[in-house]
Amino acid sequence: MIRFICASILMMGLALQSPAMTTGGTRPALEVTEVHDWGTVRAPKSGYLTAEIRFRNGAEQGPLEILEVKPGCGCTTAELGQKVLAPGEETVVRVKLNINASQNGPLQRSVAVRSVHGSDTSQQSVTLKVDIQRLVSISPAGFAAINDARVGSPARTTISIVNPGTLPVTVSNVRADDGMTVDIPEAIVLAPKEQRQVTLVYTPTKSGRFQSMLRFTSSDGKESDDIEIPTYGTALN
Repeated sequence: MIRFICASILMMGLALQSPAMTTGGTRPALEVTEVHDWGTVRAPKSGYLTAEIRFRNGAEQGPLEILEVKPGCGCTTAELGQKVLAPGEETVVRVKLNINASQNGPLQRSVAVRSVHGSDTSQQSVTLKVDIQRLVSISPAGFAAINDARVGSPARTTISIVNPGTLPVTVSNVRADDGMTVDIPEAIVLAPKEQRQVTLVYTPTKSGRFQSMLRFTSSDGKESDDIEIPTYGTALN
């Protein structure tokens, strides 16, 4: 069984490394960078990152038509400049990657591209990569889930706030929406590499889905981040 699993993983890896092919078994006429990497960047104040990705018709003859440019998630948009390219002609796709106010660390997204040249249709993928750096990191990343909630009873979840840097970081202006409470004061100081467990408590007043938001500001005296952590759950009677 172990050998079977290892062989399956190896085959998947080889498949991922294989070049894209058309329905006719040839290499696509569309030439595009397979990976766009922003590298390691500070969390953008704008809430998003942008890039221009060049597409080129690498065929010697015949037009290339870009049928579809489809982001893999709702956090990404892709605007195509020109759909039909003559041989050697280029266009750009303007990509926008939204970064929510709690994301940190490595992120990877994708954009699928479908094109046709003559009778050959191809599907290719552009991988978007970035390593988002903030003054504090949150775990779990993205959002907090409150499970096993019941109407009228306090339900809890725990998150970790970590200072990964070399300077003390002040966490201040701590506040929670919609009746949720948090067990830290309005301001605390995290020493370098220090981790703080934080408990969020929400008491549902009716059954069904609910959501709240934990907000705070982190600062090392030179830079600051405004952090928002969505909190979700479902309450039962």
